[in-house]
Amino acid sequence: MFKLVISLSVIATFWVVSLNLNFSSSDIDIEETTVEKLSLNSVPKEEESVLIEASPNSIVGHKKIKDENNLLKEITYLLEKANLLSTPESYEEALNIYDEIISKVECSGEDELLEYFAKAYFAKASLYRNYLEDEDESFDIYSLLAEKLKNSTNTDLLKLYANAQFLKSTMTERDESIEIYDEIIEKFEESDEVELLKNFAYAQFSKAYLLTNSESIEIYDEIIQKFKDKEDKELLKELSNAQFSKAFILSDSLQDKKEAIEVYTEIIEKFDCYEDDDFREEVDNALFAKSFLLMDENSEESMKIFDKLIAKYKDAEGGIVPKNLEYSIVNNIELALITNNSDIEYQELATQYLWDSKEGKAQVEMLEILKNAQDLNQDEMLEVWKKEHESFYFENWSFKELEKWNQDMESSESKTRIKKYLTEFQGHNSSRAMIDTEL
Repeated sequence: MFKLVISLSVIATFWVVSLNLNFSSSDIDIEETTVEKLSLNSVPKEEESVLIEASPNSIVGHKKIKDENNLLKEITYLLEKANLLSTPESYEEALNIYDEIISKVECSGEDELLEYFAKAYFAKASLYRNYLEDEDESFDIYSLLAEKLKNSTNTDLLKLYANAQFLKSTMTERDESIEIYDEIIEKFEESDEVELLKNFAYAQFSKAYLLTNSESIEIYDEIIQKFKDKEDKELLKELSNAQFSKAFILSDSLQDKKEAIEVYTEIIEKFDCYEDDDFREEVDNALFAKSFLLMDENSEESMKIFDKLIAKYKDAEGGIVPKNLEYSIVNNIELALITNNSDIEYQELATQYLWDSKEGKAQVEMLEILKNAQDLNQDEMLEVWKKEHESFYFENWSFKELEKWNQDMESSESKTRIKKYLTEFQGHNSSRAMIDTEL
């Protein structure tokens, strides 16, 4: 039986997003639509003054706008120049230019200029961390930037504040990281802005990762409660991430299958009503996870859910067999074996969809050997299987259900024979690992 691994990929999503914020100076975006692209050797030129008859106030206003435009051009030029110099050979010169940018705009009240100020700070911190290997200085730079931006009312600047905080959290011990996440959570939890609420969720997920299982569930419940009535689809994605994370801990760590099944049912009921495909993956993953957990106590309902997934995916276009289809076919072949039901329908589906799948073919053939071993010796077929699938690993597979089926057998002869084959299949990974080591 395929193990329940879907939720793990969902759980991983939040910290990939949260922590993939390390600004390389070469990655800083220069908006060429804002100003003309400047070459490394060019210098911003003063705009020629146009004499017009105007009031003193309008002249002052015109001069201010012109000065701001000139400053923006100069800053853009300097930032691009520093980016080009951000190499192991010339990063010191780049640092000097980033400092020049910072000094020119740190007192500005213009949001656009403060974004360039932040870009210079991020780039400077990245150089200290990656080239000078000075994490303390890099941490201090992020701290100064976060302090500068934390009271802004501009959403883009507040996102940069959060980015600086998240980057700080990657350079600290557990307790200090939690304090940083708490700051972000407190700052954004009452916001109505989607982007800021997403950062609230990222901080909650990151914090949960550092806590005990029960504490993590409390945090996931907070996210669920906050986002359950939201309409924005990005926030609903965070809702489903929290639900999957909670369900995984319940089933995998706390061994509370019943409550985990309830959470998966909530996901299905919440998102199955969407007519578009935005939440199709969430619904299908929840269906698969629920059916997996039902196998022990309600194999009939488990098979029905797998049947539903098969019906959804078997007509998929593009020539690629979805993993949920592959897993559902194999799992129902196993369930048919365990419950002593016909697997003809699923064997036909396997022939149609899985014979080009190294993983699927190996598993289906293993189950066929076990089925036939109830009545006949399968030593020869086992040797054929070993030779054909010598390089195959049982990666996402659990033998738990097959072992229980074997233990409950009434025929001692069949029980002994199948136990022998199960032991051979379970030892296949170890044999494969030894071969790889020798190579």
